[in-house]
Amino acid sequence: MKQRTNPTRTIGAAVAAIVLLSACSGERDAAKCADVAETQAHAESDWGEALQTHNAAHTEGHEHGTHDELIALRVRVIIAEAEVRRVCD
Repeated sequence: MKQRTNPTRTIGAAVAAIVLLSACSGERDAAKCADVAETQAHAESDWGEALQTHNAAHTEGHEHGTHDELIALRVRVIIAEAEVRRVCD
């Protein structure tokens, strides 16, 4: 006589296997983590410098570009932060 498998038990076993496999493969590549962290630091520095320059132009009444450059640089920072979380966490 053939036994019926319990779907809940099968799903539970699959979830447990996935959790165990992910725990075992949790080591991160330290060099890759350092690379993406450095990229994030450069992106933050570029954005900070551009923001200071932009704000100084406002304060001093100088001509300056649109806010598009600031937005693009900020987007670079956001993407770099996400990459650090993905690679290093």
